[in-house]
Amino acid sequence: MGDPWAEGIGYLAAALVFITFSMRTMVPLRLVAMASNIAFIGYGYVGGMAPIFILHLGLLPLNAWRLQQVLQLLRRVRSATNGDLSFDSLLPHASLRSYENGATIFCKGDAARELFLITAGTVRLTELNVEVSDGGIIGEIGVFSPHKARLATAVAITPVDLMAIAEDRVIALCNDNHELGFYLISLITQRMVANFENLERRVVGAARARSC
Repeated sequence: MGDPWAEGIGYLAAALVFITFSMRTMVPLRLVAMASNIAFIGYGYVGGMAPIFILHLGLLPLNAWRLQQVLQLLRRVRSATNGDLSFDSLLPHASLRSYENGATIFCKGDAARELFLITAGTVRLTELNVEVSDGGIIGEIGVFSPHKARLATAVAITPVDLMAIAEDRVIALCNDNHELGFYLISLITQRMVANFENLERRVVGAARARSC
């Protein structure tokens, strides 16, 4: 019969690994993963199982490093959004992208299959003559439009870092997080009103020019 201490630690470590597979957000997942690493290190040491001990001795700092990366990204996102809305739940579903100054992020008429949260830099929506900076979201109108097409071209006017979230994930997250859904509705409404006011100013300006 094996050492009951070793068996108990082993079962605890296995339970923690099982829990990680049911977690959806990155910070708790990494914390539980680190706890499982510590349990497996104890299990390997008490049970005299060198491969398990060495494996998790190496995985522990790796998980700690990944946790630090996630926490740094969260700080950047919270700083960019001024704490108005928590985007923590978006992180597991987002891909990070970077663009150089002058790069085109998407063009008017392109298929709209994802929206973008700007974490650093400034983007110009050329047809709308609008600039969006840190904490702003772009591409949301196209994602929710009937034809799923971009309404304007987005160009980086500084080096830009983005979090890209796929359309299906956005819809699922809005269903799970009503705060995010209301935020996007409010944002789309603001953009549509601003677009209408911009169009109205152009029409009035053109009419005045013709009357001169």
